[in-house]
Amino acid sequence: MNELRDAALGYAHRGWRVFPLHGIVNGACTCGRGDCSSPGKHPLVRRGLYVATADEATIQSWWRRWRSANVGIATGAASGIAVIDVDLPTALASLGRLVDACPLPTFTGLTGGGGLHLVYASEDPSLGNSAGRLPGIEDELPGVDLRANGGYIVAPPSVHRSESRYEWIDANREPAPVPGWLKQPERTYAALDVVREIDFEGDGTPYGLAVLHDELDRLRAAQVGTRNHQLNRSAFALAQLVGGGELLETAARPLLLMIALACGLGEPESRQTIDSAFEAGVRQPRCASHRLR
Repeated sequence: MNELRDAALGYAHRGWRVFPLHGIVNGACTCGRGDCSSPGKHPLVRRGLYVATADEATIQSWWRRWRSANVGIATGAASGIAVIDVDLPTALASLGRLVDACPLPTFTGLTGGGGLHLVYASEDPSLGNSAGRLPGIEDELPGVDLRANGGYIVAPPSVHRSESRYEWIDANREPAPVPGWLKQPERTYAALDVVREIDFEGDGTPYGLAVLHDELDRLRAAQVGTRNHQLNRSAFALAQLVGGGELLETAARPLLLMIALACGLGEPESRQTIDSAFEAGVRQPRCASHRLR
C-alpha cells in the first residue's frame, strides 16, 4: 500500500491533474541538496506541472519509481480549481479581510506548515497567480497567495519539512464556486509567462525552441472560435520539427495541451486535435533550413 500514490489516483479521479514532487525522508528533501530552498515542494520530473496528468498508468509508474514522492496538483483550468494559499502566522493580519471576502465553507486543506489551502472551482483561463494580494482586493494581503493557471499546490498526504503531513479538513466537501470578484482578470502570472521561465535545455535546438515559443504565443492569442484550428496548426508545425530532429515531442505535447486548456478548450477535444496533428506532422519533417509557414 502506498498512501501517497493512492491519494494521487484519487485526485485524478476527480479530474485534477497531478505530478510527483520531491518528498521528505528523515527530515530532509529527497533532492539531496543540503541548501534546498523548497524542501518537499519542487518537481521530481522535468517541466513539473506541465506534465501533470490524470492518466492512471502514468501516475502508477511515477509512484512505483518514487514511493516517497509528495503529490503536486496543477491548479487553474487544467484541474478546474483555483486555490487561495494562506500562510500562517504571516497572514494573521490579512485574515479579517479574507474572511469577509471569501465564501466559506469550501474544500479546505491544512498545510504541513500550519497554513490553509482554500480550494474553489474555477475554469477561468484568465486567472493567474499572485503573491501578497488577490485580484479584486486593492489592499495588500501579506501571507496570502493565489494559485491558478500556471501554478500548483502541495496536496495531502504529502510530508512537510517539519515532518507534519498536509491534510484535508473535510475530504467529502466539494469546492465552492470561485468568488465573483476573484474572476476579475488581472495580469498576474499567466500560464504563458510561466512557460517562458522553464529551462528547456536539451529539449530541442535553439531554432526548435524558438518556434515552440512562437507557436505557444499564437495559440495563447487565438480568439474564441479559432482556438482549436490554431491548436491544430501549431501542433502540426511543432510535429514537423519533431520529425526533423529540432524538438523533442515530450517537450511540445504537454505545453500545447496546457495552453489549450488554459484558453478554455476541452481536454478530450484538445488531445484528439494534438494527436491527429502530430500523426500528420511527423510525416512531413522540417528543420531550420525550411520555412514552417
